[in-house]
Amino acid sequence: MYYSKQEMLARARTAGFKTTQSRFEDWMDRGIVGKSVKREYPGRGSVAFWSHAQLVLFLKALEFRQHNHAKIHHLCNLPVWAWLYLGDTLEVPLSQVQDAMYTWVNDVKSPAIRATRKTLQELINMIESPHATDRRAFIEALVTNWEIPEDQLDYYLQSIIDPKGRGEARGPERAAFTVGAMKTMIAVRTRAVKHLEKMPVYLWEWARTFLQFSVGAYLKERPTFASDPDLGYLFKQENLGSLCGEACLDLLTILGIGNQWGFLVGFPAFLQPYVWRTNTLRTIIEPRMEPLPLLQPNGQPFLKLNTHVRVELLVNQ
Repeated sequence: MYYSKQEMLARARTAGFKTTQSRFEDWMDRGIVGKSVKREYPGRGSVAFWSHAQLVLFLKALEFRQHNHAKIHHLCNLPVWAWLYLGDTLEVPLSQVQDAMYTWVNDVKSPAIRATRKTLQELINMIESPHATDRRAFIEALVTNWEIPEDQLDYYLQSIIDPKGRGEARGPERAAFTVGAMKTMIAVRTRAVKHLEKMPVYLWEWARTFLQFSVGAYLKERPTFASDPDLGYLFKQENLGSLCGEACLDLLTILGIGNQWGFLVGFPAFLQPYVWRTNTLRTIIEPRMEPLPLLQPNGQPFLKLNTHVRVELLVNQ
């Protein structure tokens, strides 16, 4: 079934959401809603139509905005999450994902939206050594700058995490917040922001696949990570809400990794970025929602996403 713009807006109003044509068009430009998938020519001019899947996405975005007071950069997570984890269920094309990611990056780079001092203080509280120094200077640098020079970043991280140079780090052994790990995470994200609009299609497709398998690997390790007496509470059970809320950041991180390293030590060939350059692989994602024995405030159960993923070789390429 397909819907015109006016029909999309009418369905939204019937569902109890206040919205306008200008908002719909703005969200389409930003990637929250996809572009029309077909046109009809009843006479002079044409009428654009959207799929039922995009109507569902539009209504979910309106619901999220209304119930959670979500801003544009929060809403960008919805189409990205759908593309990453739901396969073709909501018919989100890569072009829409890219638009949403560009919007999200431009918004989070804004000084008005960047992490507040309180948020950064909480982050540093998690990773700091009992002997940490220069907390205030590091927080100020993070608040006022999107990118910190490498030598300054080294200095701050060393001062916060391992000020005595003993190789100290908090967190479980295989997921510790070391100086090297934190520096790499910041570096790949910064690099991804710089090169996002120039990243080739194959890298986006690879990142989608890699993220599926990395989430699976994390879930296997999570009980061990969660048993850490210091920071185990950070390693919570993933659910649809947590995956959706971090979708843009997760994708940005993986894109940054693939953009920086064509070969990743310890991973099989089908998860290597360089293998995807030939554009001869594709990922089939088959999602399945399962209820958890935990109810939301509205009485509905939280949902767990079980996904079957396979990588196929395209023929006749």
